[in-house]
Amino acid sequence: MNKAIMIIAKICEVGHWIAVGFFTVFVIALGIGKDELIYQLSDLNATSSEIDVNGLTMEAAEGPFSVSAYMIFFIAAIVICVLTALVFRNLHAAFKTAEGKTKYSEGKTPFQPAVVKKIKNMGYLCISIPVVQLIFSIIINAMGVGAETSVGMTGIFLGLIVLALSRFFAYGVELQNDVEGLV
Repeated sequence: MNKAIMIIAKICEVGHWIAVGFFTVFVIALGIGKDELIYQLSDLNATSSEIDVNGLTMEAAEGPFSVSAYMIFFIAAIVICVLTALVFRNLHAAFKTAEGKTKYSEGKTPFQPAVVKKIKNMGYLCISIPVVQLIFSIIINAMGVGAETSVGMTGIFLGLIVLALSRFFAYGVELQNDVEGLV
C-alpha cells in the first residue's frame, strides 16, 4: 500500500511539474503575441464558457477576448501547480522517510520529526492553494474584463485537517522518544 501511494504521489508531482512547463510556455507565447495561440484562445472563448485549473475557474466574458485576463489566469495556474506539486513531493518524502530510506530518517517509523515536518508542510501548502486562487481571482475581477472567477475552498479544510494530523504525529514522536528513553 505504501509503495502504491509513493508511486501515485510521484506521478502526480511529475504531472504537475509538466503542467507548470506547459502553462509557462503558454504565458510566454501569449506575452510575445503568438497570433495562432491568441486566435485559438479567442475561438475557445466563443465556444466554451469556462476553464478550470485545480479549483480556480474562469468563465469567459461575453464580448472581446482579453489576453491579459488569460495571462493572469495562466500565471495563477503556474503558481497553483507548483504548490500542488510540492504537496505531492512532501507526501512522497514523508512515506520515504517513514520507511527509513532518506538521509534524515531516524529508522523505520512514521513518528520522527522529519515526517512531522513534511506533514505540516503539506497542510500549509494545501491552505495556501485557495488563498493564491482567491488573490488571483480578485486580480482578474479587478481588471474589469467581465470574466467571472470562482475559487474552491476545500484546500483550506484539507489543510487544517492535515495540520491537526501533524500534531498527532508530533505527539507520537514524543511518546516514541519517551519509550526509547525507558529502554
